[in-house]
Amino acid sequence: MPKRKKPKIESVKIPPGKRKEYMIALVASWAVPGAGHWQLGYRMRGLVLALTVLGIFWFGQVSADYRAVNRSIHPIFYCAQVGTGFSAVLSNGLWGVPAPSAGPRDLPSRVDDTLPPYLSTGILYTSIAGLLNMLLVLHVADPRTWMLRAAEDRDQRERQSNPA
Repeated sequence: MPKRKKPKIESVKIPPGKRKEYMIALVASWAVPGAGHWQLGYRMRGLVLALTVLGIFWFGQVSADYRAVNRSIHPIFYCAQVGTGFSAVLSNGLWGVPAPSAGPRDLPSRVDDTLPPYLSTGILYTSIAGLLNMLLVLHVADPRTWMLRAAEDRDQRERQSNPA
């Protein structure tokens, strides 16, 4: 059986003059969902992505009575929620309460009546929003996204300079 040739993988890198802009876009994309796409010039896409991710996040927070994001009580979920950036950090700072100290309980098998009825749903929604935003950050981090935007800008400049 003949050996197959491995496909040639081209190295795609950010141009040296764009590295600072690239890092700013990455941080902005994490801190505010859609901000990286906005900075790349995809204004409508950035706005739609921001409204979608933040809408999912804040729907989860409201449905859980602002108790879905809490680093000290459910740190595993916080790892996913912090993907929404500033919203998760703000929520944890404003509404995150310290974990209760472990002590004897009257009925350990009884469900805590003080928990919001949709806390699990809120945690799920806020976690999904954080993971979705991390996908957006990865899209902004991909050098091919930057190359595509540069090609679109170049084509647009050519169309403006050579009207048909």
